[in-house]
Amino acid sequence: MHLADPPSHIASSWRSRTLHLYRCSVLILIAVLVHQRHASRIPPTVKPDELKDFFPTGTQLKESEAPNLGVAVFDAKDERVGRVMLTLPACKNIIGYSGNTDALIAMDEDDRILGVAIRSSEDTARYVDDVAQNRLFLKSWDGMSMRKAVKLGVDGAGIDGVSGATATSRAVARSVAQRLALAQGQPPPRTPHPL
Repeated sequence: MHLADPPSHIASSWRSRTLHLYRCSVLILIAVLVHQRHASRIPPTVKPDELKDFFPTGTQLKESEAPNLGVAVFDAKDERVGRVMLTLPACKNIIGYSGNTDALIAMDEDDRILGVAIRSSEDTARYVDDVAQNRLFLKSWDGMSMRKAVKLGVDGAGIDGVSGATATSRAVARSVAQRLALAQGQPPPRTPHPL
């Protein structure tokens, strides 16, 4: 004859298993959140073919001496020819018309800007296309030192927005100024709040 477990023992066993399941779930959730936070700190990968317009001799990329200085570009002789910085994720707080835009900033060895290019965007596609195809806007920074580009900021900087895509182009300009300020260890330039 088999005796049934007393009801108090069953309840205690059930509570113990539920508590164990709860603790395991919390640990798994913490592990997932930590992984996501760490993954968001890893900068997006720059591919060498993105750089051919700025660094025709560039063949390899290496991490810069400091994380906020971007990625160093080297030629086939392993000589450094410049570096590139991305505006995302560092400038994810800057929104254009409807989303972030990731811009690539190419710098020579004297910290002069060789050019700016749009990599990707969550903003409205037609506005991003207008900005990406406006060579005059994207060349606004060519030849500037990092210091000058940050000092100029956005408003009144002589960098005109793209007509019809003003919010998107101004967001790109703000992102470039903020990213360059971070590279120099400066606080981001103050920008007015949009109306």
